[in-house]
Parts: sequence; C-alpha cells; structure tokens
Amino acid sequence: MTNNQYVCLLLAMLFFGYTNSAAAFVGSSKQPINERVFVHTGRDIYIAGEYMHFTAHLFNNATGTQLQSRYIYMSLKNQWQEVADRVIIDQRDNYVTGALYLEDTLSTGYYELVAHTNWMRNEGEACFFRKSLLVVNRFDEHPEQVISRASVPVGSPADREPAYGDEDPDPGCGGILIHTEQEVYGLREKISITLDGSAMEYPYATLTLSVVNEELLGSRRLSACDYLSENDPVKKEMPAGGNQPDYFMETEGLIISGVLTDATTGMPVSDARIILNTPDTIVSILYATTNDHGVFHFVLAAYHYDRELYFLADPQTVDGEVIIKLSDKFGPLADRVPQPFPVSEQQLEAIRNNQDIVSVDKNYRIDHMKRDTTRAEPAGCPPLLFSEPRQTVYPGRYVDLDSLPEISRELVHAWRMRYRDGQYISQLACADTGNRLPGAPVYFLDGIATYNVEKLNHLKSEDIRKIQVHNYNWVYGSMRFPGILAIFTENHDYLSTLAHRTRSDVIRESLSGSIVYDPPSYEESKRKDDHKSPDLRQLLCWHGGIEMKRGATKTLHTYSGDLRGKYTIMVQGVTPDGSPLCVRKTIEIK
Repeated sequence: MTNNQYVCLLLAMLFFGYTNSAAAFVGSSKQPINERVFVHTGRDIYIAGEYMHFTAHLFNNATGTQLQSRYIYMSLKNQWQEVADRVIIDQRDNYVTGALYLEDTLSTGYYELVAHTNWMRNEGEACFFRKSLLVVNRFDEHPEQVISRASVPVGSPADREPAYGDEDPDPGCGGILIHTEQEVYGLREKISITLDGSAMEYPYATLTLSVVNEELLGSRRLSACDYLSENDPVKKEMPAGGNQPDYFMETEGLIISGVLTDATTGMPVSDARIILNTPDTIVSILYATTNDHGVFHFVLAAYHYDRELYFLADPQTVDGEVIIKLSDKFGPLADRVPQPFPVSEQQLEAIRNNQDIVSVDKNYRIDHMKRDTTRAEPAGCPPLLFSEPRQTVYPGRYVDLDSLPEISRELVHAWRMRYRDGQYISQLACADTGNRLPGAPVYFLDGIATYNVEKLNHLKSEDIRKIQVHNYNWVYGSMRFPGILAIFTENHDYLSTLAHRTRSDVIRESLSGSIVYDPPSYEESKRKDDHKSPDLRQLLCWHGGIEMKRGATKTLHTYSGDLRGKYTIMVQGVTPDGSPLCVRKTIEIK
C-alpha cells in the first residue's frame, strides 16, 4: 500500500469517527424547537388481525428553521401498561402514511396509541401524542365482559356528554368543505368526493381523507383541532440548563444512545470507547466515546437497519467489569392506563359482526394492502474497517485441524499463538517489516469484535469458512490496532461463541416497512358480480398526503362495498406551521 493510500484511508477513518462525536448531532439551536406529532387513524375500534391505517403529521413552531426529525416512534400500549407493539416510521415530507398490523393474538381491551420523536423526549411524555383504541379479539365470544363498564345505551346522559368532535351540522375547523354527488349510494357504486378549499383559513395544508363505518368510530373522536388546542407547542419551553439537550434530533439517521457504568459501583465510566459491530461477511465498525456522565451516542447508517447491533466497551479504555445500558426510545411510558371510551349497544353489535367479517377475510385471504416500493431505503455503504486483507486463508482447503491454535500455527504463518502462564498470548508479524506488532491483535468473529481469543479456540477447520489477516499497525480514527484477524464461520458460530454477551448490548433497529391501502375498483368491470370475492370493507377509502391549497378543489374516487350502513367521510390535516384542519360528512350505503 502506498503512502497516498494510507493518507486517504486515514482521512476516511477520521471522518467515520467524527460523525459519531457530539459535534455531529443536531440539538444546540438557541431557539426552542417544540415538535408535535398528530396521528389520524382510520378507526377507533378494531378487531385483532386487522390493519390500523394511519397518517402521522410532524411539525414544529420554529419559524423558518429547516431542522426537523426524520423518525417517528409509535407504540401500542395495553391496559397492563405493557408495550404490545412498536414501530419506527421514516417520514420525509412532514407526514407519513402507513398501516400497523394488529396481531391476531391481541386480547380484548383498550389500548393507547403513543407517538413521538426522539427530540420530543426533552419535554417529557406530557407532549406525546396519545389516543385510546378498542381492540377485540375475533375469537372472544363475550367482548362485553371487558368493555361493559364503559358501555352506555344510546340516548343516555353519558352518551349525550360533550366529547371531541360533537356531531354539529358542519363539524370541523379550517374551512375545508366536503361535497358528494349524492347522500345515498348503492353497493359497489362509485363515490366521488370533492374537497373545496375556497374557504380555507390557511394557504396550504397536507390532508388525509378516510371513509369509514361510523359504528367503528369512538364517541370521543379525537381530531387534529382538539389535540392541538390542548398541546399548543408555542406555549411550551425546552428545559433550562446546558447547551446540549438530553436527546438529539434525528435529522439524518437513527441515533442510538446509552450509558456505561461500573458493574461494581454503578458509577458512570467516562472517556471509554464503545465499539459497534453487526454480523456480516465483512468487517464494519463504528465507535463513540463516553462523556463525563458515561453517555455515548451513535448515528446509524441505512446499512445498520434491521441488523443485530453488538456493542462492546473497548478493554483498552476501561478497567474491570462494566455494564452497557442502551436507551429505550419507546419508554418507560408514564404510569397510566389507556382511557376507555363509551361503546353503545349498536357499536357492540357492529363489533360482533366485524369479528365474523375479519374471519371471512382471513379465509379468503383478503387484506387490500400492497407494498409501497417508492419509499424503499437504499442499503447504504458499510463503514468498513479495511477494504482488502493482507492475506486470506481457507482452512477447508487443507488437512482438518482441531483447534484455532493449530490453525494459526500451521496455516497462518504471520500469526503466533502461544500458551503461557495460564493464558494464550497472540501476536502478528508486520507485513512490511516482519517484526512482531506490539500487543495482541483484535479479533472479529463474523464481523463482531472480541478481545478474548480463548472464546474462539474451540473453532475447527470445518467450522471456519475463511480467515482474513490484516497484519499492519492499523489506525481507524483515534483507534489503533496491532493487527486484525477476521474469522468468518460456516454456520454463524458467533451466536453460540459470543453467548456470554448480555442481551443489553445487543439490539436490532428497523424501520417499519411501508404498505399502502389498495381497495378494489369496479370501474373496469361491466357487471359488478364479476368480482367473486366478498367486499366487506369497513374502511372504504384512505388517501394520505393530499396537498391542498387555498381556493383549490380536489376530487377523489372510491367504491362502496357489500356492507350497508352509515359511513363518515373525515378529512384531517395539519399546516406546516401547526394549524389543524378537520371536517366530516356522513353518507349512507343502501
């Protein structure tokens, strides 16, 4: 390798090290940025095994700033204050539309949908979006036993109490008007919905349009207007003190934070290097250094998503046993249970009917969903520790050897491993000079770093696919390696060999796959009965990301299905400055 190559590689390593320093994180703005999330869901009442359609709107009150979080954290919390499901959503246009599958195993009860950004954690959980949902297991023959205490007969005083979104003749805010060609439609008939922005109070907004069976909407229909009137971000202030917040704004990639403490004293360990690896057929590495409070941060690249991430405290920078505790961005949530909402007798009957509908859809394998490939995240480039090894050895091409010390002695001539004073001493000879490199090399098993070679000594020739030898005095940012040995196994032996690693330092961060609603269209069919499958949709339409300007009109189309009843057309959205819009209209399918 030439001197120029060394310089280029050193600059690249320094760059990777810098990107995970405190200076690389957003969050030192002098102006308070109070982000808020509002989530529009298709319904309030679901059967386990259905999709919950949603649009999440993200906005802040920092006028003129381009700073905004990219990721929204959404979780579903049950009545036992446990997180039943959680997803990380990638938004790029101040909103994101998607769907969350409600697992068939969810028990009947009230759940709370919680949404926030990492930056919002600086203000505390009081600013998080929260909404109660009712989920009923489709095999539950007596759901009323769980929801009976909240059930009220239609027309009772409780049913007539003011609630979010009272049914006024023209319920809504923001000046959007909804027009339909008629008020009553037949089965599988085309429905044209026109949004009229002539009376809009704001110049621009991003909207979501849904058409849903009104029996599956709760009596407290939380709208953007109601939510934002109670959570005005302009009235909030960031916590005082320090130039650096506790939680950073994720503008480019997911941020992983954690704290390193002494296992004996429980005190934070400062100036320690934390190494991040992921299992792979290459060696990649990121590292961060703990601050005075033992805290460290990593900015992940797209390469790291949906992979196991292993964290290791570099023994060259710490003494004794230490504990790595990673920050849980989904919790802990406040000690509160989902708030039940009243369920009428008609809604209870609709729930029972919907249990049968979901069973029919399962039998016919109908879900009206498809993958959104337009939002696929590119794989990204891994932060390689080195591009090419000095030597690659394939033990399977030689006589079988029974241990790693034998393999090192017989096949890897630059590697010297000796047993002395009750432990193995390992060194590499420099590829350039032939002299022994000072100190022991760093080992990577299937891409994961370890400094304890004795954990690897049981590996035989039949276990190892290849060994990459990088016998240079190597530099990666502020790290120095007296040689590198990368061992790749045939059957992912890192799972058993590194079993001593605790689960607290192994996590997986993945983004929710984007799926979109794909309802049937009957326009091309000359006869409506040509469609053999039943159409039992409770949600007739879901259009997210509708860009609406003041004075403009937009017409969208959908089709009714095979279910009769009253349906609510709901349009909700948020302007870039956080002003809400919401309007509803009722139609009937006969």
